[in-house]
Amino acid sequence: MSNDMKMNTTQPSSVQRKSAVASSPVAPTLRFSWLGVVIAARQRPWFLRRTALAAALLLGMFCAGRGHAQPTAPLELVEAPAASGFFVASLTNNFNGVGVGQGQNWSLEAETGDRLTVRIETAIGNSRPKLRVLNAANQTVASINGAATGIAGVDDVLLPAPGTYRVQVFSDHQASEYRLRVDLARGPQLETEPNDSIAQAVERPMEMQAGQFQLRMAGTLTSEDASGDFFRLGALAPGNSISATLLTGPYSPLSVSNTTITLYRDTSPLLATNAAFDFVVTDPGDYFVSLVASTNRDLLAQYFLTLTVTDAVPPTVAALTLPAADSVASNIINGFTVTFSEPMHAASVNQVANYSLRAAGSDGLFDTADDVLYSLLSPDYSLGTNATFAVVDGPLQPGNYRFAIAATVTDRAGNPLTPALAHDFTVVKWGDFVFENRGNGEAVGATGLGQAVSGGWS
Repeated sequence: MSNDMKMNTTQPSSVQRKSAVASSPVAPTLRFSWLGVVIAARQRPWFLRRTALAAALLLGMFCAGRGHAQPTAPLELVEAPAASGFFVASLTNNFNGVGVGQGQNWSLEAETGDRLTVRIETAIGNSRPKLRVLNAANQTVASINGAATGIAGVDDVLLPAPGTYRVQVFSDHQASEYRLRVDLARGPQLETEPNDSIAQAVERPMEMQAGQFQLRMAGTLTSEDASGDFFRLGALAPGNSISATLLTGPYSPLSVSNTTITLYRDTSPLLATNAAFDFVVTDPGDYFVSLVASTNRDLLAQYFLTLTVTDAVPPTVAALTLPAADSVASNIINGFTVTFSEPMHAASVNQVANYSLRAAGSDGLFDTADDVLYSLLSPDYSLGTNATFAVVDGPLQPGNYRFAIAATVTDRAGNPLTPALAHDFTVVKWGDFVFENRGNGEAVGATGLGQAVSGGWS
């Protein structure tokens, strides 16, 4: 039958497939559903799953030929590496004709916070495939229409709720054979394109561990990705160390021997290797890692890259846009920015209890009962070295001030801010100008404009 669904062209062994599901108690369930019938395949042997799938797909072909809606067939997701939280499925098939009813639907089970990458490549470019990711309520989570290259893909899509999701593919232009790859990450991160240069390398949230932080990245070097993939580690200090390990997936034509990992400081390459490496940082700078394959780039050329930074160097405050320490200023201050010496642990930076901004009261002393406290908004920090704070009840009035940051603010490896910050400064009026007061959000708190200036304004 010319329109038979074709299974993965490169299947892992039965042992691999069995361990991939059994290794995780929350591994994605394999399901086929049609006319309210659900065949749960999690506990079935692999050969029974394939038999059930083949029967379901033949039934789908029969129905599609008679104008019925296409059934949904399961994706056989394999966890690779084992216990990594990264699952992948691939298959070949063809569109039965033109239109959404002549395409296919593929299902998977997901948990809240899972992330999904999907890519389809058609044999005929003019097929211009269309790709949709739909939730259980048939709502579109992600959508893209392919161009004349015959390629369509969505990267790193957040799945916001648990349940069954569908990957729908079809063509409104021309029937064609196609290959489809689906990646699901439950913990690791998925690369996003474009990331073909240092300028395009995006810093990603790191997994914080005791004394170190880690980036676990799953990606693919497709045929057009000759420049490779670039990742940013951020600012590192002398004494940090970097280690890298690379694995390839069960379908991947990549091998470690035909890939090159390059480490950069700023834009200068420091080493290039096709093996795991350990590197001790001797010079401060912004560090990047790239992965390039000279051959075997393909839809299935997947990799799993782990970058680990061991860090015993505590962070410091590198800069602050408040008036200089122990200085006198007439600035109107409604907010300010703190620059740290390195990227920080976001949750600790965003906890406003770790900061205090106070004016000394009538006794002229800090940390006494008559201090005037100012409220700060959380900076909503995620990446980089800058955290910007807004003063909720500003601007700062004339007086003596202390801004403090506690040592409970940490870097990505858990090192506390050292030393904790206590930054004193004084705010005074500028000549005869009147400061906006803190309570002029309504008429009763209106700021008085003071006395007229002698001689009038000029």
